[in-house]
Amino acid sequence: MHSSMNRNEAYLIIGLLLSMSQIALGQNRTTDQQEFFETRIRPVLVEQCYSCHNSTETAEADVALDSRDGIRSASSQGTIVVPGDVEQSVLLKVIRHEIDGLEMPPDGPRLSDATIADFRKWIEMNAPDPRDQPPSETELAENTSWDAKFERRKQWWSLQPPQQVSPPAGNAKHPIDRFLDQKLSQEGLEPAVAADRRTVLRRLSYVLTGLPPTPAEMHEFIADSRDDAFELQVQRLLASDRFGERWARHWMDWVRYADSHGSEGDPAIPHAYRYRDYLIRALNADVPYDQLLREHVAGDLLTEPRINADLELNESAIGPAHWRMVFHGFAPTDALDEKVRFTDDMINVFSKAFQGLTVSCARCHDHKFDAISQADYYALFGVLASCRPALIDVNTPEKKETNKGDLTELKQQLREQLAEYWIDSVEQITSSLIVPPEGDDLRPLQQLIKDCLSEEASLGDSWADWKGRLVAESDAALENEKKNLIDWDLTTREASDSWFAYGNGLPSGGVLPAGDLMIVDMEGDEPQIRILPAGIHANTLSTKHSAVFTSPRIMLEEECDVWLLIQGNGKSTVRYAVQNYPRNGTVYPISVINNDQWHWKRFNVKYWQGDEIHLELATARDAPLQVRNSDRSWFGIRRAVLRPFGSAPPTNQTLAELLPLLGSDDSPQTVEDLQRYLSTTLEVLLSNWRSAKLSDEEALFLDGLIQAGQLPREYPNEIRNLFQRYRELEAEVPLPQRVPGLAEADAFDQPLYERGNHRKALKPIPRRYLSAIDATNYETAQSGRIELAANLVDPKNPLTARVIVNRLWHYAYGQGLVRTPDNFGRLGEIPSHPELLDFLANQFMNDGWSIKQMLAFMLTAEGWRRSSGASELAEQTDPDNRFLSHAHVLRLDAESIRDSLLSTAGMIDFAMFGPAVNANSDSNRRSVYVACRRNSLDQFLSTFDAPVPFATKGRRDITNVPAQALTMMNSEVVTRIANHWADKALSDNAAQQPAQAIQSMFERALGRQATPGEIQAFVDYLAAQQKQADEIRTQRAAPDGQAGNLGDPPSEHDMWRGIALAIFNLKEFIYLD
Repeated sequence: MHSSMNRNEAYLIIGLLLSMSQIALGQNRTTDQQEFFETRIRPVLVEQCYSCHNSTETAEADVALDSRDGIRSASSQGTIVVPGDVEQSVLLKVIRHEIDGLEMPPDGPRLSDATIADFRKWIEMNAPDPRDQPPSETELAENTSWDAKFERRKQWWSLQPPQQVSPPAGNAKHPIDRFLDQKLSQEGLEPAVAADRRTVLRRLSYVLTGLPPTPAEMHEFIADSRDDAFELQVQRLLASDRFGERWARHWMDWVRYADSHGSEGDPAIPHAYRYRDYLIRALNADVPYDQLLREHVAGDLLTEPRINADLELNESAIGPAHWRMVFHGFAPTDALDEKVRFTDDMINVFSKAFQGLTVSCARCHDHKFDAISQADYYALFGVLASCRPALIDVNTPEKKETNKGDLTELKQQLREQLAEYWIDSVEQITSSLIVPPEGDDLRPLQQLIKDCLSEEASLGDSWADWKGRLVAESDAALENEKKNLIDWDLTTREASDSWFAYGNGLPSGGVLPAGDLMIVDMEGDEPQIRILPAGIHANTLSTKHSAVFTSPRIMLEEECDVWLLIQGNGKSTVRYAVQNYPRNGTVYPISVINNDQWHWKRFNVKYWQGDEIHLELATARDAPLQVRNSDRSWFGIRRAVLRPFGSAPPTNQTLAELLPLLGSDDSPQTVEDLQRYLSTTLEVLLSNWRSAKLSDEEALFLDGLIQAGQLPREYPNEIRNLFQRYRELEAEVPLPQRVPGLAEADAFDQPLYERGNHRKALKPIPRRYLSAIDATNYETAQSGRIELAANLVDPKNPLTARVIVNRLWHYAYGQGLVRTPDNFGRLGEIPSHPELLDFLANQFMNDGWSIKQMLAFMLTAEGWRRSSGASELAEQTDPDNRFLSHAHVLRLDAESIRDSLLSTAGMIDFAMFGPAVNANSDSNRRSVYVACRRNSLDQFLSTFDAPVPFATKGRRDITNVPAQALTMMNSEVVTRIANHWADKALSDNAAQQPAQAIQSMFERALGRQATPGEIQAFVDYLAAQQKQADEIRTQRAAPDGQAGNLGDPPSEHDMWRGIALAIFNLKEFIYLD
């Protein structure tokens, strides 16, 4: 049965279908708009606006942006948001910073262009807003709490793991070119043509070595017709020693390398240059970047360090030197404030250099923009504050142990032989002892014998009197010690184990038992020996060894004095360090130990009540900063005591060494008794010494005899031979090779300072890394540097590989894919090619973190070899060349300009390594070796924007100021170099025509031939100068002498110097196209 539909029914159905489709379309539009608001608008309002403009707590300027009604309400400047009307919406104007005084957000940078475009689009779509009611007080607190902000900020691109991306499809062979070409296509841009070979090699040579190519290198490359000619040049330059020098200087910018600490006096950082040399060697050897980071954080703690067998160096232990490149104020009155500042400096540089984050911005409060809490800051602070400034001996373990075993064995043989010799000489010794000594400056034993042999009292009465004095002294000491606030008896392991020993001059077991033999002077005719009591004794095998002995942290709860029972010589030092401050000053005294007798040293620390100190003894060259000029030194310490300020000193038990005599019940009555008693006692003590069974008092007794010259030194040949062998072996002991670094001490968790006020400490924060990356606490008795290094190089860390490949790209291409190489946070720029950045980061890690391999990969892309000529469209739509349609025109950095001057003139000295050469000197060494003293920076390098070493500088300033032109024309540096080049040109000109000499100068300076016009201009200049010289000479020869005001005629040297200066001042000389 067939049925038909009338026209009205058809219209009705069609209308119904159309209506339903419109409803569906509206629903889709509503859903899409709501998603746009929730993902693009609400998060920005919550993050940037709710805290100041809300309906619950604060509505600044009577503006609340936390509801639909609030954001559509009127303000003093007009309606905040007018749905559908972009021009009338005040919100858009204030976030564009178009209203003076109402720039929003007020405390941070302008919102990104993409975010502003999102708000414009939202208003254009009638500002859909589902917020019928403002959030409750609880909801507002949740939305604006740190936890909520932290979770939102963790979504920032740089905190996400690098994505595993593949190069896009395309015709280019090189993966980088496919990424670049894709972006250019999206932007409607065309790549520039390839640069010519001269331009490419000049550019490449500067990128990899910081030097121009030689004429021979340029000619060879231009003539090389091989398909891989450019790739071979890349490999040649990467293999050059000059590569490490060039890239070490970049790295030194990141860690603000300096040779001095700055402030008044500008003290040198001892041996800082060894860190620079370490960087050069490491970069030339292509040490993997992750290994270098481990070394930079904790290289001195690595169980398997990187050893340089040729130089006998522990290379890894040099890495932490960068921590000590801090600025130090002069004698600060607030030591804790100084500690906070230099620790903050360390955190700031470390986090920017290796993570591209501004962690120091969280010192006083949670970070304003990034997922970095104040607790994160103090967690890192605790890691670094648990260490102390130090000098580290970077000799290999084997070198540090040179001849130690043999010297130890020889000492034992000497002990046995000397004991036998003196036992055999006991009668001779006692006969000399009972002769009444002369003079007043006598040791206790000599004074005892003098009194016993006096006619004023009987020997027995004198003996009894001395026994009473010994008992009284001991009783007084016991009573006096009751006043001690802290008392470390460092003759015991219990006390010494709480202190910290560094260096190969201190035994691994800590306390040396009484009776150890020490040869304190090997250089005289007769070796000077000592017999030591129990205690901490440095350099008992060789006074060339290094040693530092420090106490745990001491909180000075009350006014007190510090007393140390010490001895030493050779300019060893002792001090109290306040809050790890390494410099000296009025209230930071450092005392040189030049007293080889046991004595009490007092320090008044009353001023520092309420501060933390630690005590430190160091051999002459091993103090953290204030080193002394002596290669041989030693010290000993037996006790350290804190007593109330102004109280009597600890009792100086000078009679203790007589205890072996006076401590027994024997009491000689006659001279014969005394001689017999001395002989018996001496024989027992020497026998005890031979068998290593001496007590402290017995050791002091024997040592007193040695120092009084009462033990014979007419040694038999067997003993003399042992001394000579000891002397020969000790002479082979190498001196330490020291570098600045950190020493582990008593680790602790740093309290968080309220609002950064170091006088308002809150709860301690467990040591750990940034919670946005890894919030695991460091469960370690050490500082946590080993764990920090592991966090840094963990492949899961989203920042480390991205930051370094971006730095490499920055130096290779002229600007980074992220143009703020030191800041990957919200205040930094987002990457121009995010997929390419992630691709490079992943490849870098997969290729073993090889810097050279990554650079070769970057430089062999066709995109790198483009010319610098920009198309008209590129200049209009991409004026900053973010999409790399052409090469950037770059000015050389300061070091490259100076090195190019020296290289061009044939003056450069390629000697590598060693102490820095003085700034502003006539040295011809490369600029990386010029001293960087904070208070006297090199003037030439500073003129061309060499960074001031106070912070990380991953992207140098490039200025264009008159001083630069004046420097290139008139400075002593350039004039001296131009003079030398002029002499060379004159020599060349003797064998060539002027045009040929000029051509040679152009090739050396610019890597190209001079144009005919340039040659003619210089030939004409020479002719004009020669004509002027002839005219002056002619007029001077005239009888009337009218040439007096014309000056001296220009010499040939002057003429060629003028040409040299003219070439140096061509823009082409200091710019790369």
